[in-house]
Amino acid sequence: MKKVLNSKEHQNIVRTILKDWNLEKSEIHFIRASQNFIYLIIFEDEKYILRLTPMGNKERIQLEIDFVNYLHQNGLSVNVPIRSADSSFINRHTMFNYSIQAVLFHYIEGTHYESDKLSDEQLMEWGKELAILHNHARQFKGGFKNPWSFIKNVENKLPRDDMHLKNKWEQMKICLMSITSELETCFIHFDFELDNLLWQDGCIHIIDFESYQYSWLVGDIAYAARDIADQPAAFDQFLKGYSKERLLSDLELKAIPIFQHLHFFYLYGVIRNSVDLDPTLNHCEWINNLIKKLQLMENDIKEIILKYD
Repeated sequence: MKKVLNSKEHQNIVRTILKDWNLEKSEIHFIRASQNFIYLIIFEDEKYILRLTPMGNKERIQLEIDFVNYLHQNGLSVNVPIRSADSSFINRHTMFNYSIQAVLFHYIEGTHYESDKLSDEQLMEWGKELAILHNHARQFKGGFKNPWSFIKNVENKLPRDDMHLKNKWEQMKICLMSITSELETCFIHFDFELDNLLWQDGCIHIIDFESYQYSWLVGDIAYAARDIADQPAAFDQFLKGYSKERLLSDLELKAIPIFQHLHFFYLYGVIRNSVDLDPTLNHCEWINNLIKKLQLMENDIKEIILKYD
């Protein structure tokens, strides 16, 4: 995909993809690149979000779409996908030998907030909205349902030759096995943090379900509110809001710190596997800065993991 972004034909490539929705005459604004490539599309005063996933798993993307549409049908405000001219939600293209899965979403207006800008009422609404999502997600019937597949994926991204890290991971697995049999599972958003919420007129709109997992509900709580985990007053308000829609068991409350720490293993693996460029080569300045930033994050997270008891 780097070839696509650097190509002089970049806009033409995106326009070719947009023909599937008869939107090839749109304004195209590149927003960001991560595991996906995201564009704002504007056509006749209407806005859309185009997401391109290189080497994307079509079955996983289809399950995401089914999940999002199910939540929408049950009254949650989510960024629903749009069928193309041939009634498909997912359209495959091949560019520069890359297989690309393209999905178009409705654009949602709203405001992002930082955690330190939220009132007690908003903190409660944040928690309440997650519980509402969970109550509906528990009824969703589709997909492969094995929460341990996520744990295996985390393990596969960890280095095999780092014995200190390996020992900490083995301790984590033993801890999980001792508690998870009594914890409820379902499909979770997995990234229900404030970056993926838009607030408008008292309503919370939920975006970016691409990281969804079939996992333990308490994990979604831990991952969502990780930025306020060290702020007891704010975290209590979040949990208070959540409990208005779904009561938490004592075991779930005790498990939250465990899943918060599990997330550090996940982040470590993701970051470690994303730094695949040699920093000694002659990259442009922004790439070198990104490599350094990711390496610092990797080291910081590893230090957190190794210090945890």
